[in-house]
Amino acid sequence: MAAPTVALNTPADAATNVSRTPNLLFTGTDAESNEIEYTVHVDTVNTFDSLLGSELISNGGFETNSTGWTLDANYTRDNTDSKSGSWSVKQVSTTGYQNLYSSSGITVTANTDYVLTFWLKMTSASPTRLQVNRTSAFGTPFFDNALVDNAGVWTLVTKTFNTGIYTQIWIRFYNDNGTVTAFYDDFSLKAKLPIMNKLSVTSDATFTGTGDPHPWPSGNQVTYTVQAGDALSDNTTYYWRVIGIDPLGGNTYGAWSTTRSFTTLAASGGVRPTMLLMGI
Repeated sequence: MAAPTVALNTPADAATNVSRTPNLLFTGTDAESNEIEYTVHVDTVNTFDSLLGSELISNGGFETNSTGWTLDANYTRDNTDSKSGSWSVKQVSTTGYQNLYSSSGITVTANTDYVLTFWLKMTSASPTRLQVNRTSAFGTPFFDNALVDNAGVWTLVTKTFNTGIYTQIWIRFYNDNGTVTAFYDDFSLKAKLPIMNKLSVTSDATFTGTGDPHPWPSGNQVTYTVQAGDALSDNTTYYWRVIGIDPLGGNTYGAWSTTRSFTTLAASGGVRPTMLLMGI
């Protein structure tokens, strides 16, 4: 099944003197004529990732216990070497699929970029692997990456991935063959977010259009109105894009629309005049 496509209508690309509470107009089309829900992004950068969301890993440093993690036989909490605090997790593997993984699924937002960071210290050359899985800790990975020897020094590892249609993920480390000694510490997982991330699936009066309430019929123009509480800054360039999903069809996201930009009005009042007082 084909996923929806979205075309941006108003404001025109590179428009200037746009209101700080603009109306953003767009039209989605679904090849099977299924109704469409939308996500609107607005940001000051065209990568739409100027903000980081809240921390999703509650026990990333293992300081108290291993709550939230499952440690197979070759992984243990260790207080002989750590990046911060007193504890880390130590891996001593010789062969086989021993694992360190998040015990339960981590709730995430679909079709969103996430950044996973952790500190790694490896003291052998045989690679270990990081996977981000869907459906379970041992489900099909949508991110799979080898972690190689880093000369026995603590190194910050940063990995970015997109969740696609999934709203729950598992993090897993393992060594499939070979000798590995490694330490892991200070895990963090946060969403990469724009300053404005609005979903029409929520009860939101700021989305309007023929066919409202949501979802909207294919081919109908929809308007998202930025509200006073989210008012944009004066004289600032913003980027915006929209994506659609057909919940009653294939329930899959299409591609993001082409990105457009606009620049808001300068501060009202302009430059104040200079008063010249002349004596008689």
